Amino acid sequence: NGAHPIPIGDFGISYDMGTDSGLEYSYVDEDVDNGRTYYYAVVSVDAGYDSDFYDLGISEFESLSPISPTESSKIIEVDAFERPVTVDHNAAVVVPQAPASGYVPAQLENDRIDRISGVASGSIDIEFLIPDTLNSKGYEYEFTFSDDGSYEALDSVFLEFGATTGFTLTNITTGEVMAQATGNGSSLFNSPVLNARIYDGMKFKISNPSEPEVLETEWQSNANRSSKPLLNMVVDAGGSSNNKVPRDYELRVSEMGADTSKSITTVGQIPTNYQVWDVTDPNNAFKVPFSLTEPGAKPFPQDTVVGMLTPGDVINVKIGGVDTPFGTVYSSSTWRFTAALSTSSAAIVSGVTETANEMYDTLAVYAVRDLNTRPYGPDLTGMEIINFLEETAVWWSATRDSMQNEPGLNTAITSFPAPEEMKSELDAAYTRELPVSGDAFLLTTAKPFNRDDVFRFKVTGNEMAEEISSSVLDSIYVAPDPYIVVNPLEARNTSLPGRGERRIDFRNLPQECTIKIFTISGRLVKTLDHFASEYDS
Repeated sequence: NGAHPIPIGDFGISYDMGTDSGLEYSYVDEDVDNGRTYYYAVVSVDAGYDSDFYDLGISEFESLSPISPTESSKIIEVDAFERPVTVDHNAAVVVPQAPASGYVPAQLENDRIDRISGVASGSIDIEFLIPDTLNSKGYEYEFTFSDDGSYEALDSVFLEFGATTGFTLTNITTGEVMAQATGNGSSLFNSPVLNARIYDGMKFKISNPSEPEVLETEWQSNANRSSKPLLNMVVDAGGSSNNKVPRDYELRVSEMGADTSKSITTVGQIPTNYQVWDVTDPNNAFKVPFSLTEPGAKPFPQDTVVGMLTPGDVINVKIGGVDTPFGTVYSSSTWRFTAALSTSSAAIVSGVTETANEMYDTLAVYAVRDLNTRPYGPDLTGMEIINFLEETAVWWSATRDSMQNEPGLNTAITSFPAPEEMKSELDAAYTRELPVSGDAFLLTTAKPFNRDDVFRFKVTGNEMAEEISSSVLDSIYVAPDPYIVVNPLEARNTSLPGRGERRIDFRNLPQECTIKIFTISGRLVKTLDHFASEYDS
């Protein structure tokens, strides 16, 4: 690959030999007319030769003369009537035709590939590339995969399988193994086994995530409430002990005491109002252990219950359990869930906190209700905000008139909303933000193929229908109609005298039929017996 070591002639330039990436591109000529002849050529360059090509295994011949790459031939020769007489193996002559009437094209049975087992999120696409080589016997095919067992090595209880290491395509009707490859990462499914080869007329494209990734995260609908919680859950595997694994998890919110976080210390064993479930296989979901880290400073002032799912909480799904006399100790984690305050709630909390502190400072300056002693501390934080608003609301309305008679204070208090209004705004944001019993947060991951994934498909068609309706006669037509002297379907003969080829085509014919040509007066001119392949009408 790269620039060839031997330049082309005396020009000082070399062939770019590419990147050895296989056949990645194809061309479909869609602007064609049935019955017209088309010529195509696809050429390559050879490897050329340099003194070390034999040692490098590029050439099987030793001690040849160095030479730059040579382009392969592309030869098409036609006679005076434009009939091909020589066609190079790098060239093709094609006359497109519609298939015979009654032909049933190849198709996937039920128009799908069936997943027999497994939960991988990759996909398999099939292109029927060469119809005349497709089987017409109703063969059934199967894709299976292999893996390295790396995930079950992390934890054989909660995890299984591993990263993709290979695939096999089998004709299970005949038992023939048609394709097989091993490798790692994206190169496995970009190999020539898939990109450069065709199997029973089919070309396959397999998309497979190179590693597990977060595919989708979402709060699920809850019959107990009309809207979903605003609490923003961020999922990653960014911690030093976190591992990306192809598992789906669901945080199920319930009542306090639903579960307890795992820790080697009693301090870290926190009763929670939620559980974490592995729902990779929804029919066989199971509960998994987790650890919980709560923030030192709670984003919501009224958040006082330890273990309740609130902003700032960090939840790690645990794996690698080892039984000890003190209980099971977990050495690693999979995905990490971080609960973050939504943008709208963050703005409300920030605004109320700022306004409440301004009100607190103002009342302290004017020594209202002995607030000049700063009974809630120098600044309002956490529950101090709630306590201040609740206690101030008790006397605010009754004292407001007298405060408006105080010079300076009367101007300041007019800019403040009532304490109960601020408290109500916080409570409403708190209710919208937090999940309640019945809420569930779902993580869906991208899952590479593994040994449990099996896909099967059956190809039907590529055959003539057993019975053809007489209505097919309605689709038969003659081209060109009307016949004119300059007919683009006829070959041009510039070297011989005379009119040359004169031609009309009968289109959409059945595979076998009889054509009778009459004059306008009804006299039979000619009878043609038509026998053709199913691909030629």
